[in-house]
Amino acid sequence: MKTAVKVLAIVALFSVLAMSLVWIFWPAKPVPPFVPPLHDEGAVLGTPAPDKQYGYAQGPLNDYYDFFVATTPRLVNGEILLFLTNPEKNNALLRVKVYNGDELIAESGYLNPGEYLEAISAPGATPGTIRIKVMSYEPETWYSLGACSMSIPLALPLMIDPTESSSTSDTDESSSTPDSSESSSTPDSSESSSTSDPTEST
Repeated sequence: MKTAVKVLAIVALFSVLAMSLVWIFWPAKPVPPFVPPLHDEGAVLGTPAPDKQYGYAQGPLNDYYDFFVATTPRLVNGEILLFLTNPEKNNALLRVKVYNGDELIAESGYLNPGEYLEAISAPGATPGTIRIKVMSYEPETWYSLGACSMSIPLALPLMIDPTESSSTSDTDESSSTPDSSESSSTPDSSESSSTSDPTEST
């Protein structure tokens, strides 16, 4: 009986050792290297001044960086007007990712301090709730300074699109044309009054 117990103990010990060796020497899943994002081609120097409908405001405060963004962004022609701003005082690079649920629908390149991104291309976006993730990096080292996620509503613009406003101005100009024709009709009336001169002669 004692011999059987010893055999079982030895077998159990070897089993534990074998499992430990497998765990130690089993090849780990390779982690893809970090590839720094490119500078966003749409980056603009300065600070935007969007319409009130965009709810442009400062993001949640933290110890490493500040940012401003539209809290009620608008969807126009497959682009999200987000107005993400990296203040000049920051010592951080910023970028943004946009999610519809768990699906990534848009992402930007990085913004230097003192730059903003008005719009980000998102062909598959639809009005509804989206989640934006603002990510920050230390310049040169690309060390992460943290990220901030916000769930915000995405809607169609409340005001007329700039492309439509140009068409309305065209209609304004066209509406001014009848005015000029009316003004030109005044001389016509004067001409008609001049035709009444023969009656005067009579």
